[in-house]
Amino acid sequence: MWTTPVNVLNQSISMEQETSMKLCSGCKQELLESDFNMDACKPDGLQTQCRDCKRAAQRRDYKKKKGIYADRMRETRKTKPEQKKAHEAVRRAIRKGVLVRPKACTKCGGSHMRIEAHHHKGYAEENRLDVIFLCTSCHRASE
Repeated sequence: MWTTPVNVLNQSISMEQETSMKLCSGCKQELLESDFNMDACKPDGLQTQCRDCKRAAQRRDYKKKKGIYADRMRETRKTKPEQKKAHEAVRRAIRKGVLVRPKACTKCGGSHMRIEAHHHKGYAEENRLDVIFLCTSCHRASE
């Protein structure tokens, strides 16, 4: 019988005392379910690779694409100099204490993600420090 991932997650949370085992698709070892991150899309509610294998795979992937990421960042800095200046101004203001980064998003109140400065009035010189602090999700949604 198929159960929804949410039900599986709720069941696994309520049965934390039990120590279930799961086979990692990366290292092929049988490990405790607590060694796996959650994934609501999977039938058992857990990722297929253990945390160590997933971390190693992400590092390998980053090393392969590191040049692409650097090129993209360089290109962005060249094509959007006002944006870069505004970001640097906010960074300096936070470091000097002129701006204070809150612990939670000002829109949703969430504190589970990184809090970013959103230039809601644009990147012009007069608006560089006129920012609101949003979590990554709210920031991406507002752009």
